[in-house]
Amino acid sequence: MIMERRSFIKGMAAARIGMIFAGPTKAFILAGLSGTAYRIIPDETKREKYLGCLRNAKLNEASIMTIEATIAAYRKDTTWLESLKRYIEGNIFRVEKFVATHDIGIKSIRPQASFLMWMDCRELGLPQETLMERFIKDAKVIPSDGSSYGPGGEGFVRLNVGCPVSVLDKALERMAEAFRR
Repeated sequence: MIMERRSFIKGMAAARIGMIFAGPTKAFILAGLSGTAYRIIPDETKREKYLGCLRNAKLNEASIMTIEATIAAYRKDTTWLESLKRYIEGNIFRVEKFVATHDIGIKSIRPQASFLMWMDCRELGLPQETLMERFIKDAKVIPSDGSSYGPGGEGFVRLNVGCPVSVLDKALERMAEAFRR
C-alpha cells in the first residue's frame, strides 16, 4: 500500500511538471500541415498559459484539411507505414555500406528513430563552412549543417535518407566524387 501511494505521489509530481507533445507529422508525412500535433498538459495553469500563447500567435485552430488528414493517419490501414520503415531501413543500410566501402573520410551514424542520418566528417579536417560548401557546390547535396544544432556539431552534417533509392545513390556517388582522396 505504501509503495502504491509513493508511485501515485510521484505520478502527481510528474503531472505538475510534465507535458507531452506528439503528432503524426513525421511518420505520416504531414509536416506541411500545421496543427496536427497534440499536447497533453495535465497542469491546468500551464495548459491555459500554453493555449493563451497559441491563441495570441493565431496558431490555435487547425484547418479542416489538417483535422481530416490527422484522423486518416491514425484510422486508416498503416501497412504502408511498415513498408516505408523497411524502405528507409534499406536506405540507411545503403549509406552505411557505401561509407564503409568508399574511403572518403566520412562515417555514418545510424539513426535511432528517424530518416535523418548524422554523418561524421571530422576526419576530413575541414572548417564547417568549407565542409558545407563542398557538399553543396561540389557534391550538389544539401545536408543540414551540424553546427546549427549547437556546440559539438562542427564536423557533422545530417543527411535525409527518406528518398527514392535512385536519388540516394546519385547523392552518394556525388559525395564520393567530391570527397575522394
